[in-house]
Amino acid sequence: MIEEVILLGYCPYSFNDDQGKKVEGISVWVLPTEKDTNTNIVGYFPCKYNLPYSELDSLAFPVYPCKAKAVFKINLVSKKVTLSTFKDLTELTFN
Repeated sequence: MIEEVILLGYCPYSFNDDQGKKVEGISVWVLPTEKDTNTNIVGYFPCKYNLPYSELDSLAFPVYPCKAKAVFKINLVSKKVTLSTFKDLTELTFN
């Protein structure tokens, strides 16, 4: 599943947990381009996702925020949707 989003920014992380295991990844914040139909929401709310650290190159773009296509994977067994990567990053222009 591919969704058009505004990619607000990202922050790579890397640390050792309490058991000494290395934990690394990338926190990304996106803004949906379509308004949520939930009647309790007014305006747009950014969403935070995590990506594997190996996806850092997919975020290489000189200007943020930017438009992007977010690629999501759906696990049919658990019915869980996870962010897989970003593609087609382009400059965001305001009219």
